[in-house]
Amino acid sequence: MDIRQEITDHASAEDKPALNWLFDRYHYDWQWRFVAHCFHKRYGAQSYQTHRVWMPTKEGMILWQNA
Repeated sequence: MDIRQEITDHASAEDKPALNWLFDRYHYDWQWRFVAHCFHKRYGAQSYQTHRVWMPTKEGMILWQNA
């Protein structure tokens, strides 16, 4: 699981700068769960074929906007 690659490949264009900035500063697991969350988007017919799509949380957006 390479979160940076998942951000580059699957996050929305407007979320990418915020997510990259947040990951640089809050990359530990317990910190990352506070500033970002993901949902699984299916891409195939099988149940295990999903992409994790990352989005900043409300708190993460506040931190990024006030940096």
